Amino acid sequence: MIKFFRKIRQKMLTENKFSKYLIYAIGEIILVVIGILIALQINNQNEFRKDRDKEQIFLNKLKSNLDTDKVAYQSIIKKHHEFGKSIDTLIKILKNEISVNPKIFIKNVRAVYDMSQFTVTKTAFDNLLGSGSLDIISNNSLAEQILLYYREVEKLDKGIDNVFFVQSMENITPYMLTNFDSRNFETSYENLKEDSFFYNSISMKRGLINQQRKYYENQIYKIGEIIEFINLELKK
Repeated sequence: MIKFFRKIRQKMLTENKFSKYLIYAIGEIILVVIGILIALQINNQNEFRKDRDKEQIFLNKLKSNLDTDKVAYQSIIKKHHEFGKSIDTLIKILKNEISVNPKIFIKNVRAVYDMSQFTVTKTAFDNLLGSGSLDIISNNSLAEQILLYYREVEKLDKGIDNVFFVQSMENITPYMLTNFDSRNFETSYENLKEDSFFYNSISMKRGLINQQRKYYENQIYKIGEIIEFINLELKK
């Protein structure tokens, strides 16, 4: 093709048809430019398709991670709901609102040892950050929601979740191991009843359970919003 155009140009020059040659040369340049632009467009389309494929793979993995988080939040909320009721029973017994029963007390006192903590699943997000490809998410609003969700996870881990763990691990559990023996219930119970530390500790834990539930329910709501956003993006 190039040899063909070259022969035409040479023929025009030898025939002193310079004006026609100039018009032809300009036309040839335009054709070359158009060819380059088409090639660039095709290349850009291919790159866009590759990025889109990567984005969809990431969004599907992220969706799976968020589903796992949702189940984990729900599981802890359900468990803490039962533990909350157990602590309520202990408080009523200590306040003489209901009569003390060794079996019921021992059954419900297990709740004070609970140290259930949420563990986030974020392999997709970590891999994306590690690769420096956060901009692969084409929808800026979705990207912002994802970042806000994981920032809140980190905030909870350092905040209410940490307080809950410390209260259980460093305060209540050591105290109970020292002061409560189910084999000698009567004496142990009287000691707990007379000691304000036990009452204050389980009351604080009850309050933490309520606060934690609210935070977790809010996170579940955010997960729902993000997954709905992801589903819309995957349909595009």
